[in-house]
Amino acid sequence: MAVLGTDRIQPVGARLPRPGRVTIRFGTPLRFDRDAGRPEATRRREITDEIMTAIRALSGQEAAGCYNQLSAG
Repeated sequence: MAVLGTDRIQPVGARLPRPGRVTIRFGTPLRFDRDAGRPEATRRREITDEIMTAIRALSGQEAAGCYNQLSAG
C-alpha cells in the first residue's frame, strides 16, 4: 500500500495539516512463505527489500539508496 499526497497535506515542519486530497494505492498481495528454509536474517533482509520495491512501484518514489536497519536490544 502506498499513500500519496501527505507531503502536501502536512509538509515537514508544519504544525497543522492543510486541506487537500490523499491518494491510497493498493498493490497485489505479497507472499513470503516460499523461502522458509533460508537463514532468518537473510530472509528478513530480502523480504524488506521486496516490500520497499513494491511500495516504490506503487508510489513512483525514487529509491533512497539505503535505509537504516533497526538493531534489536
